Amino acid sequence: MDFKPKVVVTGFGPFSTHVINDSGLCAYRIKDSGLEDELNIEIISEVLDVIYDKALDRVRDLWSRHNPFLVVHLGVHNKKKCITIEKCAHKQGYKDFDIKKKCPANGICPYGKHQRICTEVDVDSIIKKCNPSQYDLCSSQDAGLYLCEFVYYTSLSHDPSRVIFVHIPPYNEPGNLQYKVNVVKDIIKHTFLHLCEKEKINKT
Repeated sequence: MDFKPKVVVTGFGPFSTHVINDSGLCAYRIKDSGLEDELNIEIISEVLDVIYDKALDRVRDLWSRHNPFLVVHLGVHNKKKCITIEKCAHKQGYKDFDIKKKCPANGICPYGKHQRICTEVDVDSIIKKCNPSQYDLCSSQDAGLYLCEFVYYTSLSHDPSRVIFVHIPPYNEPGNLQYKVNVVKDIIKHTFLHLCEKEKINKT
């Protein structure tokens, strides 16, 4: 059997007013989008509960179990109408309660050492490679200091060279679910190819 690089794609389940969370739906649909055959990869799709300690354990387990070539976290946001690739995440500031009415002790992620970690993926290059006339894409350095940023920080602490976080507008906001899946699919494709090219350069 040929080795296939593993790409982990996560979204979130319901929380607050987001009874339908498009990030979780996108994570599942990416598995059936045809991207596995196109890139000859294996996609592991996972929907995380909006619970700090469970999300932390699950993300660390995904890294240790699959040793993924790329990890793409998805979440919903209300701040912007565009689909946003986040550039960095922080260790502390997590004071908003999860769905169990809990937050990390002192608002600090118990995993990782650095106060701020940025992805080593060239986010601006990925945005340029995606179709600018069809997709409304932007970048950000403010991932929201909630479960989205908490999960992103956890993965960045593991390996910042192969992780990105994509924020999509919530249910019924601009763009239907299939549009969001198409954009995320394109982002994953170009990020994967970017990492492949980077790895090739590093080996020469």
